[in-house]
Amino acid sequence: MKEKIKAFRYHGRQVSLVRGKRGDRYRASVWHDGRNYILTGRTKDEIKQLIDDCEKGSLARQQKSSDDKMTVKEAWKQFLAARRGKVQENTYRKYVQVYNSHLCYFDRYDMDDITADMIDSFVTDELSGLKRWTIETHMRVLFAFLRWCYDNGKISRLIVKSDIPALWQAKSITSQQTTTIHTMTIDEYERYKKTYLYNRAGGDFALACDLCFYAGLRISEAIGLRGVDVAITDGGYIITVRQKAAITLDDNGRKKQIFSEILKSKNSRRTIPIDDGLAGKLLRRSEQNENKEGRILTRLNICTVTSHHSVINSRVKRDNEKKDEKDRIKIITLHELRKSYLTRCALSGMDVYTLQTIAGHDSIETTRKHYINITDNDAAERARRIMITGKKGEKR
Repeated sequence: MKEKIKAFRYHGRQVSLVRGKRGDRYRASVWHDGRNYILTGRTKDEIKQLIDDCEKGSLARQQKSSDDKMTVKEAWKQFLAARRGKVQENTYRKYVQVYNSHLCYFDRYDMDDITADMIDSFVTDELSGLKRWTIETHMRVLFAFLRWCYDNGKISRLIVKSDIPALWQAKSITSQQTTTIHTMTIDEYERYKKTYLYNRAGGDFALACDLCFYAGLRISEAIGLRGVDVAITDGGYIITVRQKAAITLDDNGRKKQIFSEILKSKNSRRTIPIDDGLAGKLLRRSEQNENKEGRILTRLNICTVTSHHSVINSRVKRDNEKKDEKDRIKIITLHELRKSYLTRCALSGMDVYTLQTIAGHDSIETTRKHYINITDNDAAERARRIMITGKKGEKR
């Protein structure tokens, strides 16, 4: 329940201070030409200006119930209905989450009220302090919505990112930041696996980590891998990524695991070569299951994987405190095991376009910026090997 506190009077009108979850707002009710207008503003100067505009007939905000204009909330519901089934299910869920978290800031406005200055204030006031990729996600969803509204006649002018000074200022700052990628070498991973992974979920957890580290799978793709996805070809063993594990809610609102054919991106359905050792582990594990076409890692689900990894990281952190710096084991996420695989492929000479295909990314920029950890020493060593190889191949 919002609490109304007497604030001040202006031109004979009472202005109240409303305390809400999103901060304090000044609120005033103004009758003009037989209609009642509800005006709200963040500061006293803003609410005074709105009252003056309303009395002059230049209305900044009108009472929504008495106006034929479409509200942002109504337009958003139409946008969701139009996008349902046309985008990936996880993308649709992201739309809903982003709106419920911050874009509901626009609920009290009509579509004609949305301007570049308003979005600039939204970026400055509501999104400041969030992580860079969170801000980028929110703005990507907002501009997808605004583009749809423009194409369908909900707004008369298309608002683009270049109209928002604060957004471009934030972009120019964050573009200079580099993403830190933590990776493991094969020796580091094998020591980590031998010490901490084998006793978890009957060995399924270690096998899932192997699929991330030696095949570059996402953990959800590793959990969803089936026996029929492992095959032998003339070139060797391969695995085909066709489904992933995901979390949804049942009729009672409880979490349950499903296996979806809708993968993270359109390029996620792919074929990856694996070595004989990893293929042997997968085939032996598949033979132990009664259903040969069922999942290989039957003891795992998304929730148990998260729990196992959290416990392991706590143990690693505790053990590292008792060791010398050279003997300590790195603490990395499951997704960074996948990044370790892609980094090894890049260091071995694989071109970035092949890496993009193996990783299952839509954008090559995602692969290049966020998944490959090549240091200056690595680059220098590669250049040195190429120089040596080139000299040996020269004719004398």
